[in-house]
Amino acid sequence: MDKDERVQVLRDLIQINSVNGNEAEVAAYLKQLFDKYGIEAQVEEFGDRRANLLVDLGSGDKVLGITGHMDTVA
Repeated sequence: MDKDERVQVLRDLIQINSVNGNEAEVAAYLKQLFDKYGIEAQVEEFGDRRANLLVDLGSGDKVLGITGHMDTVA
């Protein structure tokens, strides 16, 4: 991904209404981005406009889990 595309991804994410409780649109956007690069991602919705994004990379016995927030504060 070149610099211009990285900047566009940040611009797109900033434009999404991600105020607490509105993660689903961010998750869908990121899933589409991962799909573009052949990375399997899964969106698990758990409420009205609420969602988690799960991504598995690689394989083997060792696992690294990363958690983060897709929502923002008003």
